Amino acid sequence: MARDKSIISSPRALGAFIHDARIERNLTQESLATLAGVSRSWLIGVEQGKRQRAEFDKILNVLEALNINLVLERQPAKQTLAPEPNASQNPVATLAPSDDITNMLKNSVPNFGQASGITQALNRQNQKNKTGNSSE
Repeated sequence: MARDKSIISSPRALGAFIHDARIERNLTQESLATLAGVSRSWLIGVEQGKRQRAEFDKILNVLEALNINLVLERQPAKQTLAPEPNASQNPVATLAPSDDITNMLKNSVPNFGQASGITQALNRQNQKNKTGNSSE
């Protein structure tokens, strides 16, 4: 029986979902790979959860070939956007990631969620302001 919804929280879960959908549609790995414009070996890696940094556009092509919609749903935030205690001197705010999809994207999209050089500098300044330490 086909599943209407699945919560995907890891590359392995995404691969299993794609595998199950392919089997339900009576497609071979080769035929799905051709429909999606990817190689069979790439598809095998995704289905086995071994492609930790699979290209997101290729994942979308596979989902489209399987007639699967990707729906992103926001969950209640674990931490809300809040200014730091010295907000008047330092107008930087932090937001903690709260969605399971974030973990999947971190494993699928190269450099997803990695702080830029500017963000790293702001984080260091934030930490310095919190500790009251003027030296690094």
